[in-house]
Parts: sequence; structure tokens; C-alpha cells
Amino acid sequence: MTVPKQHREVIDLLFEHLHDVYYETTPEGTILHVSPGVRRLLGFEPRELEGRPVVERYADPAQREHLIARLRSDGYFDDADIELIDREGRLVPCSLSAVLLPRPGGRGEVICGLLRAIRDRKRIERDLRESEERFRVVFETTPDPIAITRVEDGVFVDVNEAMVRATGFRRDELIGRSTLDLGIWASPAQRQELVDRLARDGVVRDLEVRYRLRDGRVLAALTSARLVSISGKPYILTISRDVETLRRLKREHERLAERMRQSQKLESLGLLAGGIAHDFNNLLVAVLGNAELLAQRMSDDDPLREPVSQIAEAATRASELCRELLAYAGRGHLEITVCDLNRILEDSRPLLRFFPSKKATIELRPAQRPLPIRADATQIRQLILNLATNAVEALGDAAGTVRIETARTPCTTEFLRATFVDDRLEPGDYAVLSVVDDGCGMTPETCERIFDPFFSTKVRGRGIGLATVLGIVRAHHGAIRIDSAVGRGTTVEVFLPL
Repeated sequence: MTVPKQHREVIDLLFEHLHDVYYETTPEGTILHVSPGVRRLLGFEPRELEGRPVVERYADPAQREHLIARLRSDGYFDDADIELIDREGRLVPCSLSAVLLPRPGGRGEVICGLLRAIRDRKRIERDLRESEERFRVVFETTPDPIAITRVEDGVFVDVNEAMVRATGFRRDELIGRSTLDLGIWASPAQRQELVDRLARDGVVRDLEVRYRLRDGRVLAALTSARLVSISGKPYILTISRDVETLRRLKREHERLAERMRQSQKLESLGLLAGGIAHDFNNLLVAVLGNAELLAQRMSDDDPLREPVSQIAEAATRASELCRELLAYAGRGHLEITVCDLNRILEDSRPLLRFFPSKKATIELRPAQRPLPIRADATQIRQLILNLATNAVEALGDAAGTVRIETARTPCTTEFLRATFVDDRLEPGDYAVLSVVDDGCGMTPETCERIFDPFFSTKVRGRGIGLATVLGIVRAHHGAIRIDSAVGRGTTVEVFLPL
């Protein structure tokens, strides 16, 4: 039977305020009636569609044929997904439910149905799929172990790859098994504490717990957790991080921060020292020049010759100090050539014989093969002399040995980052100059300051020798490393690119 006219008016009034559209068609497809909601759905007035073939609104007419077959077979269908065409020619995804009813008096049949736009449903389903995909990507790629377990018994529902690597269990050995049965918790009481805190607060952050791995080792970890709902049931989502890894990262961060602070301090000192040395050196030129002019005009027995000579000597020493300061600041004059580090070391041998200490034995051990570097040979000799002087002075009055050797060594990026001077050095083969002494050694506090200009642990020291070494290494785009301990001696290694 068809819906009586007075009932249609009630239905139309009802569907006027709903998003669904009520309609009636003949089995052949002629639209007999459509409720006013079709304006929102397709943009048509009801009278524009009534009497028209319904197939005109189908994006795929075969869909209607399939639905008619279902009606003939079952007498009804629910929530069939179809696509209709609106007034502007746009596709409108819809959900269609319909029933096949007899007309009064046996005058054939009529199809009565409901249409509902599923734009929002499709969008929600799409957003949900995308959200699930994003969660799965994050879940699987996060380097920290993640697990989802049942609240009541701790059975694993899902784990990520990081959890598999951390525990040593295969995924199939974890899923469906209880954390307690597997002995994952070194102390089962800690799981109960986690559950109790979740029940009270809904979330746990950075709870330090101990997990037992498959090989029996115990791992300390910081675990964060929260309750999540899956299919209406509560589960526990946990994320853990190895405490030792956190401590290592913290130490690395502190080391890098200290390196940055030290680098900035040395750069500031270099700028200051370089500026002062440059201006002071200009003044010394006038002092030294005038002292020499005075000396030329004096007779040998002039009583002022000695004071003038002392002025010239002091000005010369001050000028040498300025050159060392400029070298520290990286502003010294360089004459770069390709030279063999072994040859420079051998050329320094005569100069190394004149150290005041007679108890120090200096051994030179150049590499067997040449070490060609692009460098200023004079400054590299100065570097060797300064390092050797520092090593001999570390021996004090005791007998000891200072060993100076060269070698070729490969350096990785990680290794170079742990050295002084430049974090941006390219990895590769480097020439290394090592100066090793078995003297008194240095405390960590002294090691942090040895490159500061004018810092010295010696009563009569100027504190410029190692600062000059640092400046020369910086000017040659190299690196330097110090290994020292009180009572164990000191090793200074200079790395220069080959």
C-alpha cells in the first residue's frame, strides 16, 4: 500500500527538519513523491523531481538495477551506499534504505525509502583511517619501546619493533602473553603500583621501573603510561626509555654545552688578544725604531747605551709576545706550502737540545712514511717547541722522558667532535703529532683552562705557550686532544689534515 496523502504531509513535516529524505518511486523508476529535505541533499525542489525517472540522479545506473534485484529477492535492503548527482552535477555519497510494498487494491507495487547524505560519515571514516595510519607509523617507528596491555592481567595486545629489540623476545612470543607470566617485571609490585596510579590519576609519567629481558639482564627504565579505550574496554599504553641512555644523552648534552661555552670563551679571548696585540705591536715598532736610532748616534762608551740597549731588548721580547698572541688569535702571517711533518720534526731536533733540564730525555719517533700537510713550516716548528717545552717543564726536577712522534691515522666525525677547536672538520686521514711525557699530569680543572691566554700553573710562566699552540692548530684547520691525569703524565695530540 502507498502512504495516504494526510500521512505524507505528516512525514514531510517531520523530514523537513531532518537530514534524511523520504521518497516513493514505481518499480520502473518513476519518482512519485519526495520530501522537502531533497533541497538540502540535491538542491532540487520536490516538484522538479516528481514524475522524473529516478535513474537520472544515479551516477551509476547499474547500482539501481542491483538494488531492484535485492528488493525483488528480499523485499527490502538497508544502508546501501550509492552516489547521486545533485543540481550542480556534483557527486553526493548517500546511504539508501528501501522496502517494496503493494499498492491498494492490488494496483501494482511501490518502493518507499530513506536517503541520507554520508559526506560526514565518509569524512569521519577517512579521518579515522588516516589517524590510525599515523598512529601506526608513529607506533612502529618510535625508537622507544611501546606496548599496549590489558589492565586486568597485563596480557600484551600490541608491541612495537623497539619493544621487540629491547626485550629480546619475538613479537609472537609477546602478543597474547602476560607480562607477569613472561617475567618482564623484575618486581611485580611495580606493575601494581603502575596500575594503582593509573586508576587514581589516569596517567603516569617517568616512573622508574626495572624490566627483566629475555637473556636475564635487568634494565632500568623510565616508563610513562596512560589508560586508553579500545572497543570500549580499558587498556594500558606504556612508553619506556632506557635510563642509561637518558643519562648518556644528558652527559653528551652537557659535554656539547661545555664545548660550546669553551669555544665561545676562546673565540672571545682570541678576538681580544688579537686586537690588543695588533695595536700594541704598532706601538712597539715606534719604540724599537727610536731605540735603534739612539743607539746608532751613541759612542761605545756612552753611559746611556746600556739603558737604550735594554729598551730595545724589552721591545723585541714584547714584539715576540705580540706575535704569539696574534698566532693564538689566528691572525698571524702564514706562508702555506706542502711540507712533510716528519721533516719539520727532524729540523726541530737541534733546537730541542737546548732545554735547561738535563734530566729530561727527548725521543723523536717520526713515522716511516712521509706525512705531507699544507702548513706554515715555521709555525708548526713553533708548535712543536711549545709542546716540548711544556712537557719538559711538567717533569720538574725529576728525571723523565718526553716522546714526540708522528703517525697517520683515520678520524671519524664522532672522534673529531670530541676534540678541541673545530666540530666541522671532515672525516678522513690526518697526520697526528703526539707529545707524551711522564710528568706530574694535570687535574681536570687545569685541563679545561690550559689554552686560556696567560693561564699558567708555573710561578714564572707567561701562560701563552699552549694558547699559541691552539691558535696555530686553529689556523691550520686542525684539532687537538689532551689526555692527562695527576701522577700519570700527559699526552697532547695534534691532528692536521692530509
